Amino acid sequence: MKGLDGLAKRAELNDRRAEYLRRIDCEKVLEHYGAQNMHRDGDELVHSCVIDSVEPHHSHGDATPSARLNVEKKVFNCWSYGGGDIFWLILQMEGKQYFHEIAPMLGQFLGDAVVDTKAFIDEIEGFFLKESQAPLPRYHQRALDGWAYYHPYLATRGIDFETAEDLQIGYDERMNRIVIP
Repeated sequence: MKGLDGLAKRAELNDRRAEYLRRIDCEKVLEHYGAQNMHRDGDELVHSCVIDSVEPHHSHGDATPSARLNVEKKVFNCWSYGGGDIFWLILQMEGKQYFHEIAPMLGQFLGDAVVDTKAFIDEIEGFFLKESQAPLPRYHQRALDGWAYYHPYLATRGIDFETAEDLQIGYDERMNRIVIP
């Protein structure tokens, strides 16, 4: 029953996150970071990549816009850099790694609604609480034995041996691939 309570709590937190994403004004975010060459194409704002200003990656300064931000889905993508949701974009622009580091500044992007910053931060941090996460599935050891090898590639991705063992991540020599059960 505890697992079901955790899933219900996670669903509620996801609903709240969706509400925050819905309220964020994409144009305000892009204007705040000085987006150039911006125009609308359906549900997307096409613009020169704003990330290029903090982490240059366009040899020509992105004179021909290569970035898009979908205003409905709140998803950013630069064809040469990659992308993520609007929170990811703000993290990149601010040079931060964790959501709680940018949460206090998000109120300026939420439109006309009054935002209780402390409550907002508390709710978002709730997404990352262990009790709100669904438990990892467990497999019989015989099913995992073929993938018990720790491949050095995992270390290059920041996954140490203990973490790989705990998450049951391994390497399948026959298929030549990393396996995440």
